[in-house]
Order: sequence, then C-alpha cells, then structure tokens
Amino acid sequence: MEATAKYDFQATADDDLSFHKGDCLKILQTSGNWYKAELNRVKGFVPKNFINIHLPSWYQENASRSDAQRSLMSQPVGAFLIRGRQNAVPGDFSISVRYVQHFKVLQDSRGQYYLWLEKFPSLNQLVEYYKSNSISIKSQIFLSENDRKTSPTMQVRALYDFQAEETDELEFSAGDIIEVLESSDQAWWKGQLGDKTGLFPSSYTKPI
Repeated sequence: MEATAKYDFQATADDDLSFHKGDCLKILQTSGNWYKAELNRVKGFVPKNFINIHLPSWYQENASRSDAQRSLMSQPVGAFLIRGRQNAVPGDFSISVRYVQHFKVLQDSRGQYYLWLEKFPSLNQLVEYYKSNSISIKSQIFLSENDRKTSPTMQVRALYDFQAEETDELEFSAGDIIEVLESSDQAWWKGQLGDKTGLFPSSYTKPI
C-alpha cells in the first residue's frame, strides 16, 4: 500500500524512517500509531498522523488464510483480498481469490511485487493489472472488487484527532481517511479505518 507524506519527518530513533512532505511511502504494516514503511529501499517506522493513506476494502492485513476462505466463499469468482502472510515479516503478503486460490506475493531485490513474470512497484498496481489479466495460469480468473453495499462508498477526511472512549468507537487522527459504512444517525456515523470499524462523530470529519 502507498501513503503520501503530509509533513517532513526527521527520525529520532534508529528504527524510525525519515521522509519529506510529498514523498510516496510503501506501507508494510499498519498496526498502532506507528506504521512500518519503506522509502528508497530503506525501512522503518513512521507516525501515522504524518501521512495520508487510504486502505481499500480488499486490504485485510490481519486476516488469516481461513478467514479469507470464509469471507470469499459467498462472493463471485474473482473477488479477492490481500492479507499479511502469517508467520512472516511485515511487508510479506498473500492474495486470496475466489474460486479460492491463494497466491504468495513475492518481492525482488528492488522491492517490486510479483506473482509470475510481471513486476509492480505497488500492490495497487498489481491489483489493477490482474483485473484485466488472468491471475491464474490454470484457469481464467480476473480480480474483481465486489461491493456488497447498495449505495456508493462515501469517504470522509478527519479534521481533528478523535480519542475513543467506548469499545464500539473508532479512533482516528486528523488527516485520516475513513470509509463510511452507515450514516443514518446525524451525529454518529459508523466507519472503517484500516482493519478497524466503529462509531465516530460526523462533525469531526468532512466528505472528500
């Protein structure tokens, strides 16, 4: 996944990653307030409130192989998700596709992702390629983003930090992009940020 730096950041610890405003970072892990990222083949941790990142619904970092199978079995052929590879280092991914096959996403020495011969600088570009080219050698299977919602996805950008006070609330930082799942209540909406969902005050955000 990719993120764009909102501000300059100077590393203050050995495992931090310095960057400049406007840099495009490759995100390897998204847990907590510090994400693991890569820039110019150097890896380190970056503060999530210094970057803009949108995690599409097909990116499920913490899903297991069995989770993927259960999620995809009710979906049409070509539905897919990308997940962190179990018992692997951050930044190692697998792609699970209905009719369920699992493919290990490999990286070359330059950090480019590939399944077969074609190589891509990002997971997003890999996904786009296999929407029009078969991901399977044995059969014709094209990736397809299946949206279960009956209405178009709405996204909002956080204007302020929000600290969750209840277990069903969604915590976020200013600048985060949230996918709105439900907006029937005027004051509190349900949203998704990364692999977390919960309620948040709509007044803390603005549509994008």
